[in-house]
Amino acid sequence: MEIRIIALIEAKPGHSIPLQEKLEALVAASRSEPGCLTYQLHRDTKNHDKFFIYEIWENQTVLDTHNNAPHFTHFVESTTDMVQTLQVNFLEAIHQP
Repeated sequence: MEIRIIALIEAKPGHSIPLQEKLEALVAASRSEPGCLTYQLHRDTKNHDKFFIYEIWENQTVLDTHNNAPHFTHFVESTTDMVQTLQVNFLEAIHQP
């Protein structure tokens, strides 16, 4: 079963540019992972400190692999001082086309 996620990452004041650079690197590496169907980075149009990642993974196993991948753990460790808020939301589709 596909896993769909929207993650909100809000930068601490003054950290949005370096956080965006780290997020862009994370997106590039994550998109190349087996089982990654979608990994899109977005930014709030009114608050440039807020970023959103929309993810779709083939299943829980590939998501678990992603969460333990060196590029992901490096991202988490290297951005601790930049991130004010991190919220991960798992989505359930109500209607599929």
